[in-house]
Amino acid sequence: MYLDFYGLREKPFTLSPNPKFLYESASHQEAMSQFIYSLSEKAGFIVITGEVGTGKTTLINKFIDNIPQNCEIASINHKIFSTKGLVQNIFTQFGIEYSRETTSELLIKLHIFLQKQHKEGKQSVLILDEAQSLSRNLLEDIRILSNIEAVNEKYLNIFMLGQPELQSKLNQYDLRQLKDRITQEYNLKPLNIEETTAYLNHRLHIAGYNNTGTSLFSENAIEEIYDETKGIPRKINIIAEKSLLMGYVTNTRSIDSGIVLRVKSEDVFDEMEEAVTPNQEKVQAAHQPSIEVEDPVIITKRRPVRPLENLTVPGESFFPQNHNQVPEEKVKNRDLHSLLKRILSRLEDMDHKKESFDDPEHTKEMTMRRFAPRQIFFGIILIFIIVFFSQMLTTFVLNLTQ
Repeated sequence: MYLDFYGLREKPFTLSPNPKFLYESASHQEAMSQFIYSLSEKAGFIVITGEVGTGKTTLINKFIDNIPQNCEIASINHKIFSTKGLVQNIFTQFGIEYSRETTSELLIKLHIFLQKQHKEGKQSVLILDEAQSLSRNLLEDIRILSNIEAVNEKYLNIFMLGQPELQSKLNQYDLRQLKDRITQEYNLKPLNIEETTAYLNHRLHIAGYNNTGTSLFSENAIEEIYDETKGIPRKINIIAEKSLLMGYVTNTRSIDSGIVLRVKSEDVFDEMEEAVTPNQEKVQAAHQPSIEVEDPVIITKRRPVRPLENLTVPGESFFPQNHNQVPEEKVKNRDLHSLLKRILSRLEDMDHKKESFDDPEHTKEMTMRRFAPRQIFFGIILIFIIVFFSQMLTTFVLNLTQ
């Protein structure tokens, strides 16, 4: 709507974590250096935390776009419920076939794959985004994955990214063994006022704004934006986007503090903030240990599937070759919409079952339904017994009186 008005090729302040729009502040540069160092030194385990909207996912996407060709990435950014689901997702990301193996078999198979990668001079990286949602049991299982190593080198580099709650979890006593495995930790910081100015201009430039020497946002407008957002990039995007729209509607070529104040006063920013800020009750619920159910496998980046025969112990086949596997060409031709609907339907069923188990009223109702026929049957028998003995007692009394 406002692109032609401001001479832009595309929207500069979308909320999607597009790595081409990444502005590398001092804090972002430091975090990126941690990624690069960990990969080059095969350090094994790194944790990056930061508030919602500080750019963690955008940063890791930028890193993925620039990894060396000898690296393979398994990037998981959705909730995982079980160890088996985690390993299955890793297999999918690495392009490894799997069938009906147990969790133990999958872990052995993963070890063989990582060992083979290491011998071929390749590196394997597991990225866990939104890791604050992982249960304690899963975090402990990730520690086991970090144990897959040679004498002096890790077979698997693990990068965990999450909100500050992740750091709180890792500091708990029962996860101290996992904490000891972490080689590097870094907290991604919000932008300062100077970085906020540079951030706005950087994204405008990437989007095609070419008015050399003229800033689209005035100094006073930037101060208002910083005062409202405290330097959180996602919040900056929200208020900047609405300010451009307001400027277009009011035919204003330069965004001044009046435009920003008007956006704030009309609660546009608050409404958008609610849309992107996670519900705290849901976040806390996500921190609780999850039910051990098999996870949906969400493919974020399709890789060529590696045949099972490539992952065998020398001299013998590690797994049977006559497993029932859907041919790859059929998988590729599968209707994506239908697949997504089945996955969502399964998740809804799982949520419904969990809610039902947690609802005492529902449990009481199900118990009553289960035992109601039995109660009616025994009740009828009891009535017959009472009537029978009442008649006998009446007859006995009458005989005595006669």
